[in-house]
Amino acid sequence: MAPLFCLLLLLIAIPVAAQTPGWNQYTNGNAVSAILDDGDKLWLGTLGGGLIHFTKATGAKVLYNRANSGMPDDWVSAMIRDSSNRLWISTRRGVAMFDGSSWAVHDTFPNGGAVPVLTSLAASPDHSIWGVVSGLSRYGVLKFDGQQWSRPADTSGFAPQIVTYSVAAASDSVIWVGTEASWLTSFNGKKWTEGATGDAYWVATDSDGTVWFANNSGTLYKSNSNNDTSYSLDVPSTKFAYQILAASASQVVILGETVVKGTAYHFTMFDGKELRPYVSPHGAPLCVAAAANGDLYFGTHNGVATFRNGQWEFVELGLGDLPSNQLNDVLRIGSVVWVAGKGGLTRFDGTTWATIDSTTTGLGGEHVSLSPDGKGGFWTLTNDGAAHFNGTAWSVIARPILISTAATLRTITADNTGTIWVGTSNGGVIKYDGITTARYSPPGITGDVQAIGVDNAGNVWIGSAQSGVSVLVVATSQFQTFTLSNSKLPSNKVNAIVPDGADGVWIGTSVGIARFSLSAQTSFQNAPFTNPFVRSLKRAPDGALWLITADALHRFDGTKWSAAFTASNSGFVESGMIDIGLDGDIWIATLSSGLTRYDARITSDVPAPATPPRRLDLQ
Repeated sequence: MAPLFCLLLLLIAIPVAAQTPGWNQYTNGNAVSAILDDGDKLWLGTLGGGLIHFTKATGAKVLYNRANSGMPDDWVSAMIRDSSNRLWISTRRGVAMFDGSSWAVHDTFPNGGAVPVLTSLAASPDHSIWGVVSGLSRYGVLKFDGQQWSRPADTSGFAPQIVTYSVAAASDSVIWVGTEASWLTSFNGKKWTEGATGDAYWVATDSDGTVWFANNSGTLYKSNSNNDTSYSLDVPSTKFAYQILAASASQVVILGETVVKGTAYHFTMFDGKELRPYVSPHGAPLCVAAAANGDLYFGTHNGVATFRNGQWEFVELGLGDLPSNQLNDVLRIGSVVWVAGKGGLTRFDGTTWATIDSTTTGLGGEHVSLSPDGKGGFWTLTNDGAAHFNGTAWSVIARPILISTAATLRTITADNTGTIWVGTSNGGVIKYDGITTARYSPPGITGDVQAIGVDNAGNVWIGSAQSGVSVLVVATSQFQTFTLSNSKLPSNKVNAIVPDGADGVWIGTSVGIARFSLSAQTSFQNAPFTNPFVRSLKRAPDGALWLITADALHRFDGTKWSAAFTASNSGFVESGMIDIGLDGDIWIATLSSGLTRYDARITSDVPAPATPPRRLDLQ
C-alpha cells in the first residue's frame, strides 16, 4: 500500500447531486469521528461531512450524505458493522443502516418518541443492536431488535436506569456496559448484573471474549472468567478516556490524555505485556480503528493518521469547502458569499473558497456577525473589534475604541449613514460614526443584545435575549421600550430584527414573529410552526419574509405562509442565520452543519414528503 501521506495529490473533489431540487450543502468533511476498517478500504464517519468510503491504495472517495443518500444527518457519532457486514451509523437524527445498496433509518421508539443521539454502539451475535448515550441517565441502555428500540428488562422486569458511557457485545452475546457509577454492568439476555468493579466508564470486548475496561488511559483492566487483571502506567491520571479499542489480546488502545513525567500523551496501548503511552504528531485523535494486519487508524480534526510499526503517516481528505461547520453568520454581497464561523471569515464566489486570515483583515478573534454597509462593502465583528471591507481594502476599529469594559461584542449593524451599531452582552449598545463613540444603556433592556435593526426612518430597534425591544427614536433621541407586558410582542426573548421595507421592522422571538412600527403593532398567531423559536429573519427582493425557526425554513408574504421546508421534506439541514441575494438565493449559516443554499426561484411550495426508506430484517 502506498504511504498515505503521498495520496493527497490523488484526492479529487467529488460533486454531490442534490436530492431535493434547488438545495446544496457546503461543509467541512475533514473531521473524522468514527472509523471502521474494510479490507482495502476504510469507512469514515465525519462531523458534518457525512460518510466516506475511502480506498487506501488510491485515495479514491465515495461520499454519502443527506444530499445524495439515505443518511438522515451528516454528523456521525458512532459506527459499527454487524455479522452480516452491514453498517450501523448513529447520527443526530437517528440510527441508519446501510447494506451497501439500501438504507434504512431507525429513529423512533414505539410511542413515537425520537431515539437520542447514541454515542456508543455494539452489534451482538444474536443480531440485536445496542446503544447508549454517553453521560445521560434518562435512557440507560437501548436495544434494537429489528423492529423497535426499547430499554430491555430482565425476567423480573428490571431495566437499570444508569448513567452510561459505552457498550460492547461479547462473542457469547452478553452485553457489557460502562457506567458512571463505576460498575461494569452486563446483560446475558435474561438477567442484568450490576457488578462492583471500579473504573468501568469505557468497555470493549475482543474476539476471545475478554472484556477490557477503563475510565482513564493510565490504567487498563481485563476481566475473563471473573478474574480481573490490571495494567498501569503507575502515574495518577484524573482525565477521562473517551474510547477503548480491543483489537486483540495484544492490541488494546485507550484514547485519552495522560501526563507522564511532565509530558502529555494522547493515548495508551497495551501490547499483551505492558501499557505504554504515545504522542500523536497530529493532535489528540477523535477515534481509532484497527486493521487485520495490526495497522491503527486514527481520526483527527483534519483527516486520517495511520500508525504502522511505530511510524506515522497522514492523509488530508480534501473535503474542506469551509474551515469549520460551526457558523455564526452569512452575508451575500453581489455574487460573493461571506461566511463567519469558528474557522475564520470565508469568501465564496460560486467557484472558489478562500478563508481570510487575521493578517489580511487586521482583526483577530472569532467572527460572529456580518452587516452590509449599503455601498457594496461590509462590516465584520469579533470580540477584538470591527473590521470594514470596502471591496478593495480593510480597515479596523479596535475594541478599545468601541468599549472599555469586559462585555462581549455580539452583533453589528450598519445604518444608511455609515454609522455602525454594536450590541453587547451586559454592555448595552455602542454607536460609532467613524469619529466618535457613544454608548447607550436602553431603559429596561438587560442581558445580551441579540439583534439590531434600523428602519427606513433611521429609528434603531434593539432586541434583547431577555427583556424585549427598545427603539431609539431618531426624532426625539429618546428610547421607547416594548415588552410582553406592555405590547403585542410575543416574547421578551428577541433573536432577530429586520426592516420591513416600510416604516417599521419584523421581530423574531422565541415564540413567533411580530411586525412593529412606532404607530402600529401586529403579532402573527397563524404561523405554521412546529417549533416557534425564530432564530433569523430576512426580507427577499420580492418583499416576502423568510425566516428560520428551530427546525424549518418558512416564507411569509405578510398574509400567506407558502413554504415550510424541514429536514424531512427538503434539503434543509439545521437552524442558523439567513441571508438572501438579489437573485433570490437563500443562504443559511448553520450552527454546526456548514452552509446551506436554496434557490427560491425553483419553487416556493412545500415538496412532497420523501418516501420513507424500507426497513430491513436483522436476521
